[in-house]
Amino acid sequence: TGSAANSAASGFMNSRWPGSFWSAGVADGHPVLVHDAAKYKPGELKGDEQFRTLVQEWLLIMDACAADLDWARSGVVFVQSNRGVGWSNFSLEMEKRLAPIYQESYPLRFKRVHMVDNGPLVATFISLCKLFLSKKLQERIIACSSESLITQHGFN
Repeated sequence: TGSAANSAASGFMNSRWPGSFWSAGVADGHPVLVHDAAKYKPGELKGDEQFRTLVQEWLLIMDACAADLDWARSGVVFVQSNRGVGWSNFSLEMEKRLAPIYQESYPLRFKRVHMVDNGPLVATFISLCKLFLSKKLQERIIACSSESLITQHGFN
């Protein structure tokens, strides 16, 4: 049932990869989600059941970000720390399976996406991805350092 799936999914990512994902509250009227990408290891998922549980939790998180009508309209702020990210933090298989969900299926609006402390691998990936985005979406993706996240973008 949906309720059983929600129970199994709630907290799955942080039980699998402690500290990888959390809510940081609200900034300027927008819910803020934070992801430590270095802790996330998609290659460690075992089978379709764990994949479905991961997707279910991601949907619960997106539901929470759109729970308030003002939040749904104004969008979520996503902050991703990429310090120490390497190839073990990527999975082409996972991206192929997840892309339709966040690109075409779920009406969650991103107000800003802060990509923080990007090494050469992530910087290249961001540059390549921006080639396929509208100018408006390109402008919403902000590559910055931890220091400028605080000094220029107002995060503590």
